[in-house]
Amino acid sequence: MKRVRGILGGCFLVWLLLSWLLAPSGPEAITRAAPPLSLEGYMDEKLPEPDEGKKPELKVDNSACYVCHASLEEEPLVVRHGQEEVGCIKCHGESLDHRNDEDNVTPPDKMYGPRDID
Repeated sequence: MKRVRGILGGCFLVWLLLSWLLAPSGPEAITRAAPPLSLEGYMDEKLPEPDEGKKPELKVDNSACYVCHASLEEEPLVVRHGQEEVGCIKCHGESLDHRNDEDNVTPPDKMYGPRDID
């Protein structure tokens, strides 16, 4: 049994020694691990231009509302109402507490459900 352990131990030591001797070292070991970063071919890449289609012209100023509700600026209902001179304030009231609430917990003065909207 001692002889088997001796042979296995010797094989292990030989394996460790060969691994250490054959392992790359020095600066070439680092450069072989990962290629250098290259931005070639990306420096002249053009970013896509935003689609600056003609924005609908509204006859009302909803800019105070768009500070938080920017996604509604081109919403069909808002555009249709804005072209008829009906702004957010006309339906929802001044809603000053709502506009000044940065935590977004105060509702507008008046709210309407989907069935109540023309």
